[in-house]
Amino acid sequence: MLLACFAAWLAVTVRQAVRERDASAAVLGESRRRWVLRDAVIDVVLLVLAGRMIVVAATDIGVVLGWDAFTVGALLVAFGTSTPELATTITARLRGHDEVSVGTVLGSNLFNGLLIVGLAALITPIQVSATEILAAVVAGVLTLLLILPGRSDRLGRGRGLALLALYGGYLAALLAVPRS
Repeated sequence: MLLACFAAWLAVTVRQAVRERDASAAVLGESRRRWVLRDAVIDVVLLVLAGRMIVVAATDIGVVLGWDAFTVGALLVAFGTSTPELATTITARLRGHDEVSVGTVLGSNLFNGLLIVGLAALITPIQVSATEILAAVVAGVLTLLLILPGRSDRLGRGRGLALLALYGGYLAALLAVPRS
């Protein structure tokens, strides 16, 4: 189901991107295909290496702190893998490209939640705790409600603070849940 939802989301997104291709070229500029391919290969290699380093470091830190694997993933690995999104979002916002900043975060979450979890579960079943998933789902639904655009189509500082408070509550709930 996750992979089917991902395929549908990807098809809609690609269709929209094709329609808006001219606008993207005007904003981002044209690139040469060979440079794009070279950069993509280098980026994938660096991402794999960085991902491995994050997992090893986070696991070691989790052992020292006495945290279980879910907590390590939900806190340390999530923070480490979200840092590039934060940098992209801030840079896009400072350059006036709000659509890129929001798209980066939403797209990444859909990609991770649908494709990555779907593929991982396809390869081998994933054991999850109902309590941990419930906390994540509640936080996710509340997040979606907070980012829905209002009359001004803006996410102001008040909602930003509410989102940070929600994340703080999620972390507190996650750390408070007894682990087996």
